[in-house]
Amino acid sequence: MSTPPFSTKSSPLSPAGTDIFWKAPMTPEARTIWYKILVGKVPLRHFLRQIGRSTSSLCHLCTTSFKDTLHFQVGCPTKNDVWTSVLGYFFPHLHFSIDCLYTIMTTLTWPSTIWNPSHLLVVIGTTLRCIWIGHWQSSIHNIPFQRQHLVKRAIRETLHILTPLPLDD
Repeated sequence: MSTPPFSTKSSPLSPAGTDIFWKAPMTPEARTIWYKILVGKVPLRHFLRQIGRSTSSLCHLCTTSFKDTLHFQVGCPTKNDVWTSVLGYFFPHLHFSIDCLYTIMTTLTWPSTIWNPSHLLVVIGTTLRCIWIGHWQSSIHNIPFQRQHLVKRAIRETLHILTPLPLDD
């Protein structure tokens, strides 16, 4: 397995990446969630605590204290297991570190080893959406965050988007 080359330093959005982001065939929900990340409007637990919507600033999945979007999106070990499984399914010869995945999600730039960026963005967007749903169901409704269920759902939904429908005869 090779590790995609990346700097973890934040940079502005890639114009080419932005164009592909808006054209990639992901669901509107996935694109909206990802857009919230791009513009810095993610409802982190410490913010929810400040406005009285949460009593704790701990991650409810791994009980680590956090105040950044990196942990919320990909750094939480529970969520990272989902990312690792889904990305491993679609890109078995690549390893995406937490920093690499975070860089892709926040700058819309990706490793040069990715030959189809639109495909990558669909995988990430769909997985992000599934994790987001699982996170909030767990946070708000106390529905367990089921990693394997979310992995299967993300793979199934991604394949549905990426697999062309047969043409009618």
